[in-house]
Amino acid sequence: MKITFYGSRFCPRCRQAKKHLVQLQREFPQLEIEYIEVTTAPIKTVRAGVFMIPSIQGRSGTLSGIFLPEEKIHAFLKEEYRYNQ
Repeated sequence: MKITFYGSRFCPRCRQAKKHLVQLQREFPQLEIEYIEVTTAPIKTVRAGVFMIPSIQGRSGTLSGIFLPEEKIHAFLKEEYRYNQ
């Protein structure tokens, strides 16, 4: 199961969401995360339809918001897991 995380090293909310993702990898060991730094890949980010960070994209859709609590990320990963079965 692969997801793409869009964020910036300058964004404290992105660092928090990234931390949650790393913690959730224990529950989802098959999770593969591609990290996109939006400040160095702006064209790729826009082409992916990402206009807000932090943002997580998978085959089932996109999760983005000003703040992504661990519960929301967990629910997104569960849905992504079901979608990829």
